Amino acid sequence: MESPHVIITEASAGSGKTYALAKRYIELIFAPSLKEKEIPLNSILAITFTNKAAIEMKERILEFLKKAALDTSSPLQKKARKITDYLFRNYNFFQVETIDSFINAILSGCAFKLDLSAGFKTHEDYAVYLEYCLDKLIDKAGNDRAVKELFRNFLKYYLYTENQAAWLPKKDILKSIVSLYAKSNKYPGDFIPSKVRFKDIILLKQGILKIMRGLNDLSARGINKNFSNALSVFLERNKDGFDIDDLSYFFRREDLPVNKGEFVDKKADQAWKDIRKKLSQLCELESASIFDHYIEIFSALRGDLKKSSREDDVLFLEALNKEAQGLFNERSFSLPELYYRLAGRFRHFLLDEFQDTSVLQWENLFLMVEEALSTGGSLFYVGDKKQAIYRFRGGEASLADLVKKRLGAFDTSVTVLNKNYRSRHEIVEFNNRVFSKENLEGFFKKREGLKNAGLQLLPEDISKVTEVFSDSRQQAIPDKTGGYVRWEMLDQEPKEEALLALRGKLLFLIKDLGKRFFLGDIALLARTNDEVEALTSWLIEENIAVESEKTLNVRKNTFIKELISFLKFLNSPIDDLSFASFLLGEIFQKASGIKGKKIAGFIFSFKNRDHADTYLYRAFRREFPKAWNSLIEDFFKSVGFVPLYELLVSIYYKFKLGTDFYDHQGFFMRLLELVKENEEEHGSIQSFLEFFEEAPDEKLYVDTRENEAIKILTIHKAKGLEFPVVIIPFFEMNIKVNREVVEPDGADLRLFYLKRRYTDFSRNLNQLYRNEYIKSFIDELNSIYVAFTRPQDELYIFILPGREKSFNLASLLIGDGNKEYGRVLALKRKRPDKEALSLDIPPSEYRDWVNLLKDEFVDESVVRQRKNMQRGEVLHYMLSCIGNIRGQDTGALVKQVMNKAEARFPNISELMDYKKAVLKILEDKQLRKYFDIPQAEVYTEKEVVDNYGNTFRIDRMIVTAKDALVIDYKSKRDKKAGYIEQIEKYKKIVREIYKGKKVKGVLIYLDDLSQQEV
Repeated sequence: MESPHVIITEASAGSGKTYALAKRYIELIFAPSLKEKEIPLNSILAITFTNKAAIEMKERILEFLKKAALDTSSPLQKKARKITDYLFRNYNFFQVETIDSFINAILSGCAFKLDLSAGFKTHEDYAVYLEYCLDKLIDKAGNDRAVKELFRNFLKYYLYTENQAAWLPKKDILKSIVSLYAKSNKYPGDFIPSKVRFKDIILLKQGILKIMRGLNDLSARGINKNFSNALSVFLERNKDGFDIDDLSYFFRREDLPVNKGEFVDKKADQAWKDIRKKLSQLCELESASIFDHYIEIFSALRGDLKKSSREDDVLFLEALNKEAQGLFNERSFSLPELYYRLAGRFRHFLLDEFQDTSVLQWENLFLMVEEALSTGGSLFYVGDKKQAIYRFRGGEASLADLVKKRLGAFDTSVTVLNKNYRSRHEIVEFNNRVFSKENLEGFFKKREGLKNAGLQLLPEDISKVTEVFSDSRQQAIPDKTGGYVRWEMLDQEPKEEALLALRGKLLFLIKDLGKRFFLGDIALLARTNDEVEALTSWLIEENIAVESEKTLNVRKNTFIKELISFLKFLNSPIDDLSFASFLLGEIFQKASGIKGKKIAGFIFSFKNRDHADTYLYRAFRREFPKAWNSLIEDFFKSVGFVPLYELLVSIYYKFKLGTDFYDHQGFFMRLLELVKENEEEHGSIQSFLEFFEEAPDEKLYVDTRENEAIKILTIHKAKGLEFPVVIIPFFEMNIKVNREVVEPDGADLRLFYLKRRYTDFSRNLNQLYRNEYIKSFIDELNSIYVAFTRPQDELYIFILPGREKSFNLASLLIGDGNKEYGRVLALKRKRPDKEALSLDIPPSEYRDWVNLLKDEFVDESVVRQRKNMQRGEVLHYMLSCIGNIRGQDTGALVKQVMNKAEARFPNISELMDYKKAVLKILEDKQLRKYFDIPQAEVYTEKEVVDNYGNTFRIDRMIVTAKDALVIDYKSKRDKKAGYIEQIEKYKKIVREIYKGKKVKGVLIYLDDLSQQEV
């Protein structure tokens, strides 16, 4: 396909989008138009959204290359081998990466323009910096009149408009500015406050009340009595102002509420129209201005935020795309300069999951894409509007349509992938029925008759929803026959009884599935983390193996809790609660041999003693001196002198965590990783404990792959994955409209607050709310589509009653009652052969660093040994600089070697002694023959590889026409060191390289310049 070209691939679930991307990559590097030696590796950029997707795409590309390189019948074999070799030699140009890592690479290349070093760090936790900057701004209010006025205006608004009465509003301010920062980094532009004055809103409300009083005083004939009563009560309660939520629902009416058959008084009718008009104005003013003071505070501290992050050489992961946008907008560098910094000029772009791309991310790529297309390049992107479930992160499913228009000048083709390679026939057909236009229209028709179904949708609204699924119909591949789907309605009341029934049915189903599937084949998908937690606890209580974020969170692991309690005690020995918690834990009891009952009795008796001046650890030390001295004393004395990482390793060693708690190795290692990753900022026990308490859950998960455990995860986390069996225990539709709506205003951003009551009075806000409602409705259906398309063989769905008074719309989507499709699989699944290759890795051997580091001074023998090692290292280096000296001036050669040694070891003073040693070696009758050789190839520091891929380095190797000689330098003789075995290994490798040659070995000892033939 000739370039420039835009290729759009619409790929439904399981249709092979990764295959399509990898195939496109292969087409580009095998393009017939390329010259014979041209391999355009550094001109292709493939972008994904997750590391997992990037790894999968790389694996698929390499798989294609491998097959082509090994296919002797293929005309492409020779080129495939050449490309494969080039790829591995230039792997850094094999650019299949996430959007964040690519943007990070751009920012790293231009770090100096951001006042950062090239090695700046990326942090996720920006809330800590925002809180620090907010505290600085609050302190500044004491002597800065403008800042003081800023907070004074905020407090007026906070107390009046929000009707808040908190004495310490800082928490609410921080929450809002953290939200503003996150939102501002998802869109181009910055938030600006409205021009609405707080005073205007107060005056408008007072004006509305005045008109209402006038209407109430008219006592016009025919006005509905219930309305008159409601108006009188409202005016009695609201003298100077009111909240829009306090208005009775009579005010929703376009016309004045009058009795049937009565005429409306003209004055009353005009007053009603004025009230309705001003209520509309009020709602729009409130909606536009409710965040104004938060935006002003956020704007006031942004300078400090940038300054403090730059001082720490930090960029926030959340802000990478926004920072890149700043560079592009300022035109602070041209595309040629950018490509120079990236060491490649991109002509071909491949984009994955385009429906999850934000406008900001696309704007950052657009300049490069446009330049590539204008010079004969291409854009290939894959997307599926039905799987757009990341709108809350800024993903914009409609971006694909905008891009089509924006790149309309270039040749564009659209491909639809409609074959499902994942699921069996009956599952595919079930989804075809559920998401067909006929079923969706029937669903909306049924919904119309419900009282609490939510916003009533217009025909054009319904069309927007059904259009998303217009290409949802798929075909199953011929060898994926069978499949099974079953759904069941639980209509028990109240909700608690329905949950109890669900638990019983779920556990029965899992046990039944266990007869045909391994536990690792089963996945439970939920909508929220609370649901994940509930499902996890249900299964754990039944002793069913579970793998979920709730079970793999380091902070929630029992033994990690015990270790954290021990660290808290070491940090503060007077913390009796933490020390008691550690003593009562399994780790201490196993190591000490003291029974739990005895420890519990001791703690209970201590609590009841009259020891106001004695801490628990002192009493324990007196009561159990042996356990204290053997297990705790060293750590108690070492705190503050031994780094936290080494201290923790020593705790692992002392309490035998590697062997006694083998099944929890992953959690112990993850805790060590956390200490190591954060030691620069949180090096002390106190600082690390604070970090550990506040760290987001995402940082605390243990990455494990337990085959024999049921997977429990959210639908969002399941996107891109597949499982033989999927169970959806809490199937429901719950349409939630985001109350905080971001709207572009030219180059700026506006933030509106959407109350449902605002839509009763303002047509503009009603339309804005309707747009958000439709988007949320599509989000909900998309989540269901993602969940329904994860299974390969079987799908089970449980439908619960709606939440509170709302009806669960999900039952209307797939049908009432208990129904099923297809048949269950009759045969038990067999594990793939590759599972047999899994290894049982032994636990790590931890070191007792406390005892290793506690002695500050070393004895004379150790110092002497270090000197010998240093001498051997220097001589070793100098000899590696000497090749074949035949025909050379020995003095001049040694002088050159001395210069190199001086540069390499600038802190060593006795270099003249080394010079003498080298000259003595070269002049020695027995040793000179290894340096002055006629007609031979001499290699120094030669790397060789054995049959297993292990690399070794030979000090000196001499190869003649008939022989090969391997020489190894050693500091001194040591019969126990295994020198002979080592050189025999070298000889064996060299024999494989130089077949037919006689191979010998020699050990040269540098302390006395003796030799030993092997």
